[in-house]
Amino acid sequence: MQDDHMGGVTNTSGNVMYKAAGRSFLVNGGAGCNITHNLIMEGGLGIYNFAGDDMVTSLPLYDNGTLHRGDKADYIWKTEQNLGVTNFTAIQETLLARRYPSFGRMLSVNSTLVGWASPAASNFAENIFINNTVGNICLRTSYGTNGRFCDEALDKATAPGWLPQDKNALLSSFVNRTGNLDGEWGWFPAHEQLEFVNQSLNIDSTSAGLVCDEFRRSIPDPRQYRPFVKQTFDGIPSFAGDNSKYTPVSALHLHTNAVL
Repeated sequence: MQDDHMGGVTNTSGNVMYKAAGRSFLVNGGAGCNITHNLIMEGGLGIYNFAGDDMVTSLPLYDNGTLHRGDKADYIWKTEQNLGVTNFTAIQETLLARRYPSFGRMLSVNSTLVGWASPAASNFAENIFINNTVGNICLRTSYGTNGRFCDEALDKATAPGWLPQDKNALLSSFVNRTGNLDGEWGWFPAHEQLEFVNQSLNIDSTSAGLVCDEFRRSIPDPRQYRPFVKQTFDGIPSFAGDNSKYTPVSALHLHTNAVL
C-alpha cells in the first residue's frame, strides 16, 4: 500500500499477489510510482490510483492557521520537516532531491494534475494479471458513481481538468502501461497449489511466502498451507464494492447472496 500521496517515486516489483482484498496495490495518490513485474491474480482491482484528489488548494490554509499545522494533508510542510528545510524551494537543494532527480522534479510542480499530487509519470508496466474481477489498472477521478476508469476505458476518459489547458488530457497519459499481459493459469502448471514458476516470464514463487522472524521460528511447508488458502478462498470475491469496507465477512456475504 502506498496511500495518501505518501508513496510517490517508489518502486514495488517482483511480487506475487493472490486475492489481495479489493485492491492488490493501493497507490491512492502520488506521482512517479513504479509498480512493475508483478503477478497479480484473483483480486478486485489490480493496481488502483486516485487521479482526482485536489491536495493543492488547501495548502495555504495550513500556512495561515485556518487548518492545524502538521495534520494529515499538510504534505509540503511535513516534507520540509523531514528534510530539515524551511521552505518549498529549499527542498530542491537537499541531498535527497539531488540524489533522486525524479523526486525533485515531481515535487517542484505544485499541481494535482501534473505534479506531486497527481498520478503523473507513474509506471505500471510489465505486470501479469489473471482474473481480476473489476479491472487490472484503474484510476479514479472522483468518488461519484462513474468516477472510476479501468484498462481500455483509460484510453478514452479525460482528466478532470483543474488546469484548463489540461482538461482534455486522456487518463492513459498519466501512467505507462506497456508490456502488461493478461495471463492464463496454464502458464503455471502448479497453480492449484499456489505455486507459480515460469522461467521464461522470470517468475518463481518457490522462494516466496512466509519467513522466519522473532515470532515464527520455523518456516511452514508451502505445500501444506498454500492449497489450504486456495481452497478456503476459492469462489469468494475480493471486492466488496466502491462504498463498502472490505472484510472477509462482507466478501462471504456477497458470495452467499450471489449463490442464492
